Amino acid sequence: MKKLLIVLSIVLASTNVIGNSNHTKANEIKNTSSISNNNNLVSDIYSEFNDGWYNADVEVGYQKYPIKVYVENNSVTEIDFGNEMSVHSGYNNSGYTYSGGYLNFSSNYDGKITKKITTVTVTENHNVKCYRISIQ
Repeated sequence: MKKLLIVLSIVLASTNVIGNSNHTKANEIKNTSSISNNNNLVSDIYSEFNDGWYNADVEVGYQKYPIKVYVENNSVTEIDFGNEMSVHSGYNNSGYTYSGGYLNFSSNYDGKITKKITTVTVTENHNVKCYRISIQ
């Protein structure tokens, strides 16, 4: 009986430690998100960024080109390269797959968006192109 009580006490004590450890981890996560906000990674600035066409720069390899992009719900959903060349998310007849495009925002201490960047990957016939996009 004594052994059972000792084992039960150890199990309950370890459960309490684990429970407190999880609670501490949850607090650390909350603290990390508030620290992120202090470092200008603000999540509530999305409302300032409207859907529509924007001038942007795209990097392919080591080269940078000016382009236009369409933003919808904080994602780049279409890239217009000019000369009637474009790629877009969703269904297409050209056989490529478009993925990515979700924008990452940075802001200054006044809460103004200073940087809008994303990566779009287009795959066609086993060829993969990554476009690093920075909206002006």
